[in-house]
Amino acid sequence: MRTGISFEVCPADRRRLEVIIGDRNSAHKHVWRAEIVLLSGDGIGTMEIMHCTGKSKTCVWRWQDAAWRGSG
Repeated sequence: MRTGISFEVCPADRRRLEVIIGDRNSAHKHVWRAEIVLLSGDGIGTMEIMHCTGKSKTCVWRWQDAAWRGSG
């Protein structure tokens, strides 16, 4: 993860995001966004998140930044 971007996903938010990921009717874009936030909250690095989600570095950074701003 980029230097300076660090956040925790609270248990309630984690459950909501896991429901989105597990729901076969969720929009694909919501699933990969939830995956990026959960993986980032777990301290997984950007390169590994890119590999797991198939998304670009700028995409991962965008959602890390959005989650970080939302947690403050």
